[in-house]
Amino acid sequence: MNARKLLLPISWLYGIAVDTIGLLYDSGFKKAIPAPVRTVCVGNLTVGGTGKTPITEYLIDKLQSHGLKVAMLSRGYRRKTKGLQVATEHSTVYDIGDEPMQIHKRHPHIPIVVDGDRNRALNYIKQNMPDVNIVIMDDGMQHRSTIASEYILVCDYARPIYNDTLLPAGNLREHWSARRRANTIIVNKCPLNISEHEMSEIKRKLKLDDRQRLYFTGIEYQELIGSDCPTHKALAIAGIGRPAPFFEEIRRRYGSDTECIAYGDHHKFTDKELNTIKDKLDALGDESILICTEKDAQRLSNKIGSHSVCYLRIGLRILGGPSFDIVEI
Repeated sequence: MNARKLLLPISWLYGIAVDTIGLLYDSGFKKAIPAPVRTVCVGNLTVGGTGKTPITEYLIDKLQSHGLKVAMLSRGYRRKTKGLQVATEHSTVYDIGDEPMQIHKRHPHIPIVVDGDRNRALNYIKQNMPDVNIVIMDDGMQHRSTIASEYILVCDYARPIYNDTLLPAGNLREHWSARRRANTIIVNKCPLNISEHEMSEIKRKLKLDDRQRLYFTGIEYQELIGSDCPTHKALAIAGIGRPAPFFEEIRRRYGSDTECIAYGDHHKFTDKELNTIKDKLDALGDESILICTEKDAQRLSNKIGSHSVCYLRIGLRILGGPSFDIVEI
């Protein structure tokens, strides 16, 4: 028996608390405030690893290509600062968080605001960034005090929400019935060769409304960033929610015996851990490299000892869905 199933009684209590909060908002007892600027919420129902960041980057590129002025709003998970922060050229991962920092490096010209209080941040954007006409709000599905214009729910292909249960026995932050709040559902991290039949089966199991759009997307691993010379000796690390696909790609490129080390999501590396990594790289040879995810790279220097720290850039491929794009422009 799965040990987590022993936690089902706690999950039931957690579910009562989640339902109570939802009822307070649905009844109007707790106030939910409409966003003062068009806001697209990219969120999930599960903890960690659904791949929201590549989707956010895809949306930024797509919306900008249509001439829209885009801003990003995030709570800045595990940053060391408090309150509202606006990304600048001097910002670090400790100021704004690793995922906002990743997007800031890729898109240095779009405003990025981090704040746990989404309503305060949206009002700040409205008042101080008048050119912005659309905000992408990261991870706001459970932030019921803010009413976004549109909701995009990102699900992990390998962890279907219809087969999951509430925390702590499962991975769901709230009941999977909360999918009804989403305008668009994206099943992400699908195999790039997913069949039409399998997509149809997933759609049937999700039991969506006619108004809801469903997309299937896959992650494409692209070029290696950070090393100019090819190498056959690599060590891989990942501090993300579900590292298995990343490690599969590393072993495909560098051999099935490549050592891969998993850490917790948004992991902050200690000096002891970095020394252990250095020792492992030294043992592999002078030209060996460390390969991490782009998110992890925000928390690491460019070198560990004499070894380059590299990351795999990733992109998003739409595999199935309506003829129009993820966000109607």
